[in-house]
Amino acid sequence: SLPSSTPSAAPCVATDKAQYCVGDAIPVSFNYEDPLTDDWIGIYPCDVPFYLHAIVWQWNCGSPGCRNTPPAKERGTLVFDELPPYNVVGPHSWPVQAGCHRAVYLRNDGPSVPPYIQVCESEIFDVVNC
Repeated sequence: SLPSSTPSAAPCVATDKAQYCVGDAIPVSFNYEDPLTDDWIGIYPCDVPFYLHAIVWQWNCGSPGCRNTPPAKERGTLVFDELPPYNVVGPHSWPVQAGCHRAVYLRNDGPSVPPYIQVCESEIFDVVNC
């Protein structure tokens, strides 16, 4: 889903609830004043020690067509409600399964990624079987 505008007072990255059912859409808002065009947001289990492959992820601009096309998107909301076509390569999946998770704003930067550079992360949220 494409990002939508949000007020600039939002945290760097946040979900709109603390709990979702398996299969629910998960809106993730972001607000970061120094974005790069290839920044992205991924959903990860709470217990990962560093950020390799997200369960599901999206470019912060909302699609691969806007990656590397200035200007970078400073704020918006991405809705995780399906597996984006560019997630077919790698160990990505939808829906997010039951458990503790967090959304993480990451930078696709460095000489040898992954692990990816964490910019910020959301509070934890739970996905439960409803």
